[in-house]
Amino acid sequence: DLYKLKNQDKSVFVDIPFEVSTDNLISQKKKNTVLLVNALDWRKNLNVIVSVLLKCAREKGFSLTIIGQERIPLIEVEDILKKLANSGIYVEWYRNIPDKGLIEKYISSSVLLFPSLYEGLGLPILEAQNYGLPTITSNISSCPEINMNPKLCFDPTNIEEMSKGIVDCLDDNKEILSGLPLKNKLISFLKINKSEPSLFQN
Repeated sequence: DLYKLKNQDKSVFVDIPFEVSTDNLISQKKKNTVLLVNALDWRKNLNVIVSVLLKCAREKGFSLTIIGQERIPLIEVEDILKKLANSGIYVEWYRNIPDKGLIEKYISSSVLLFPSLYEGLGLPILEAQNYGLPTITSNISSCPEINMNPKLCFDPTNIEEMSKGIVDCLDDNKEILSGLPLKNKLISFLKINKSEPSLFQN
């Protein structure tokens, strides 16, 4: 409820605890893939995520990669996966994946879908953009503050707009920052929002 108040002042991050990688790995969008990271949790807006994916599947073909363990009963996850697969979506689910594997998924996907209802920071948003992967987020909590694509921040109940956002990313819409320009914007943002380390003397 706090994050849904009208005219609420935005929270401001001070010293964001995230370092941009120094490697040159950037999303190549090799295949039409939507990525979910740590999304199998009702707090992550899972009901809407499923509805968005089902709507999008009626308009465009894509595959889905899910990364992260479930925080809901496994039988509910199985029901969700069956519903998605029955709509024609090819689904891969990795409950555990090494860091290298996660990076490979970031750089080979087309978009990260992360419309969480509440985030203290939203690490997957930062990680994805670090590899040039555009991210669809909610426009509440901390999500819009760290999404370098303001046009990809939506009301977390707006299935229509989020579905359109996915299609735009799959179609490589030129108005959406991706690849190196996205990473560079993230770097600039972090420079502005990181404080200098304090020096303590005895």
